[in-house]
Amino acid sequence: MGGATVSIESIEMLLASEDELWPVKIKELELANQRRLLMMQMTENSILKTQQENFKAMISMGQNTLKSIIMINGGATVAFIAFMNNNLSHFLSTGELSVVYVFIWEALISLGVGTLLSGMGVGASYFAQGDYAAIFERQIPIIRKWAQDGGELNLNYKISIWHIVTIIFCVLAYLCTFVGIVFCAIGFSQLF
Repeated sequence: MGGATVSIESIEMLLASEDELWPVKIKELELANQRRLLMMQMTENSILKTQQENFKAMISMGQNTLKSIIMINGGATVAFIAFMNNNLSHFLSTGELSVVYVFIWEALISLGVGTLLSGMGVGASYFAQGDYAAIFERQIPIIRKWAQDGGELNLNYKISIWHIVTIIFCVLAYLCTFVGIVFCAIGFSQLF
């Protein structure tokens, strides 16, 4: 049987090289762990900030859109009511003006319905925001797992049914505004 001789110097050199190598490996592992923890902390902060900003933005945009529709339709409705109140006796006194009176009533009804639809849109936007918050809450575990494991982040966001309902109310309210303007234009065009 063959034997190999190993000198004490070579064993000491081997142990010395391992003493130099292990601290470097340990330091690399510590840095990798610190990077992973920092990534997790940054992800958690990002989740919180995203939640807050999405909530603020969605509510602000929805409210501003719906407020503008309410102001347009509501203001026009009030203006038509005041106009009709001041000129009702003139409209009813002649046959020509009574035709205009019918169109103004139709415009008033259309604008009033637009105001009602706008108010309903405000309520639907509240429910839409609640749905989006719930969807995001369901995505948080996926984001946290991604922060721990790395890899590709795939989130699944679907449009809320309440979002679609809100958009429909907005479109219908604007359509009512347009129809009200058309009725008004048709009615007043018969005078000239």
